Amino acid sequence: MPSSPRSDLAPAWRKGLRRVVDEILLGPLRDIFVSFEGFKLSQRILAVLGYAFILALLIVVLVLELSGSPNLLTYENVDGSLKQIPLMVVIVCSVGFAVAWAFLLTGATDCPPIVFGPIVAFFLLQLMMTMPQEDVSGSDVWICTAPLFYIALIVLYILTRRKKRYWLAYPLVEFGLWLAAMLFFIGLSWLSGQSWSAVAENFHGGFTFVALVSIVFWALSGLAVVDAAVKIARYVIGLLRRLFARDLFPLLTVLLVLAHPLVVFVAIGFGGSITDNSLNMGLLADGMLALVLVIVMLLLLVLRRWTVTAASFVLALSVVFSVFSVGLGLVFGGRDLSDPLGLALGELGVLPPQMLFVFLAGYSILSVGASFANGDSKGLPRSGRYLLVLGVTLLMICFTLFFVNIRDAHTGEPEGLQESVDNFFAIGLLVLGLPYLGWVIWKEREDLIGRESDFEGVEPVLGRLPSISRKWLVVGVVGLLMLACLGCLLLALWAPPPS
Repeated sequence: MPSSPRSDLAPAWRKGLRRVVDEILLGPLRDIFVSFEGFKLSQRILAVLGYAFILALLIVVLVLELSGSPNLLTYENVDGSLKQIPLMVVIVCSVGFAVAWAFLLTGATDCPPIVFGPIVAFFLLQLMMTMPQEDVSGSDVWICTAPLFYIALIVLYILTRRKKRYWLAYPLVEFGLWLAAMLFFIGLSWLSGQSWSAVAENFHGGFTFVALVSIVFWALSGLAVVDAAVKIARYVIGLLRRLFARDLFPLLTVLLVLAHPLVVFVAIGFGGSITDNSLNMGLLADGMLALVLVIVMLLLLVLRRWTVTAASFVLALSVVFSVFSVGLGLVFGGRDLSDPLGLALGELGVLPPQMLFVFLAGYSILSVGASFANGDSKGLPRSGRYLLVLGVTLLMICFTLFFVNIRDAHTGEPEGLQESVDNFFAIGLLVLGLPYLGWVIWKEREDLIGRESDFEGVEPVLGRLPSISRKWLVVGVVGLLMLACLGCLLLALWAPPPS
């Protein structure tokens, strides 16, 4: 005896609910881990060490947040302003700096010269910034040893470039060599006779180079909102097409597309003044785009081209425009829609603000870098990719930790790193996200609505309804639409006035 639609619907909704929970709660955690498949024991140990160092840095951030950052150092910035930073932050960031570059150099030696060269050039700039001041005894030792180390690094790479199997067999040994060399220079910076304020000033200059490079990353991170919008649209289309038969899906889409602008404008009415709320600005843009889609849909209906594919595409655009517009409003309002985990933690206040910001910085890099590290190619082998990702993550966390703890010596105001990151993210979303979204809509429509082959042989949960003619279905849709309009009108009349 065939099962009833209701009995099929319950497992489908439970399966969908489990999938949503899995993607929202567990997915973000899985995205930050590199796959160990094909790794040797030494490579797995290095990867675990990298994640352990990252976790240790986050614990230090929490300790500093709870301790109130005592023992402040005062130093002069390059612009002549006086800055203050806790001594413990300088110590932790300098050690993290050494560990990060040990990972980066270990990974760089497994890469071709076109990758190795820029990394080593950037390393030279960073290393020079840790040089002790000229009027201390340790500066002579640094001047004698640093050039030799740099030359040895390049010569060693040239001699072993065609014999990578040697280093692949002993990555822990190579990592230990680079770490020992970096700790030597960090210790020389500490014990050279210069003050801790001078050490803080040197690392401020060194991490400034990282800030310049990070601008590109934060701008490109804005594209994550577009990817999230596309994934949500595809999931919605796939779910509805598996629930409703081909003759029901276009009619349902008509109702959803017509209801979209009504719901948005009622939400704006409850939200207050449009000019005082960045979220309402996003909703306004969403409502205007929804009206354009209504016009497009009506034209397709008049031309009798309202097929399942056309309905899927218009509904997908409705979802994408909604997520993108609201996301843009949230970003300009100081929130990041591309990271649901971070957004939830921020709203719930689970973590201290400083730790949350450092955590999100590391999470953003790992979530992007993990997919890169899991790839493989002749030019960029996996043996180097995962080490580069771990090194960049550690370096970015140290840079973030350093700058979020800087305060003006006179006013006590923070450096404003978080505001700068939010601005670059918003600019990237607006300047890069719009062209990228246009490209997806124009060239990658299957990413929005899925492939037809995905729905072949799928038996919809709600199949055909032979007892109801198409005419009565149309009447029902129009009736529901009129009820929705009446409800929106009543809500608008009884809505509280904007404050």
